[in-house]
Formats: sequence, C-alpha cells, structure tokens
Amino acid sequence: MKTKNRKKLASLLRPYIKVNSLVSKMFRNLYPNFSYCERCGLPWSLCNSKAVDYSENSGTFATCDYCFEKSTLEEIKIYYTTVYKKQESCLRGTSYKMDHTLEHLLKCVERDYLSLHGA
Repeated sequence: MKTKNRKKLASLLRPYIKVNSLVSKMFRNLYPNFSYCERCGLPWSLCNSKAVDYSENSGTFATCDYCFEKSTLEEIKIYYTTVYKKQESCLRGTSYKMDHTLEHLLKCVERDYLSLHGA
C-alpha cells in the first residue's frame, strides 16, 4: 500500500484509535521496521511525526501531530523524555554523545507546545 493511502487509512481510523490500542499494535505488527508515536502507538509509516527542533539543524520526535495537539504539556514532556532516554541508551558503549541535554529538549518541547496551544 502506498504511503499516501496508508496515511489516509490511518486518518480515517484515528477516532477509533485509543492510546496504544490494539489497533495501533496491529499496525505496528504490519510495519515492524518503523518506530512509532509514544502516545497512540501508530508507526511513522501511518502518521506524521511532530518534530521538535532543539537546534537550528536538529530535532527529534516522539509523537504524531495529532497526539501532540491532543495531549497535555506534562504528557508531552513524558513522551519526549522517554524517547530521549531511548536515544541515550542506544549510544552507550559508542563514541557518540547526545548533542543536547534533556532539560534543553524539554524547554524546546514546551516552546512548541505553547506556540501551538497558546500561552
């Protein structure tokens, strides 16, 4: 199925997809090579990620656009903290280091959240 059609299918099913529901787990099984939204669990092949820039040329994403819009700031911070810690653990034992702190990332998350939801 083409990416455009997959995303259209996911958007039609969106009202029925609860946080990390059985439906999203089914989709993750269909697309096992994709990471996924930390809130709803949909793989990135089915939804658009919400990137948060933490520098001029770099960013990270933990949720899809829909979940970023529907979550509270505290929930969003938990999702981005989870992804930061996953990324950090993947670098253990290598010569690579995170080029930003968790505190800096969470400030950027808050900035984007307040920009979208209003201060």
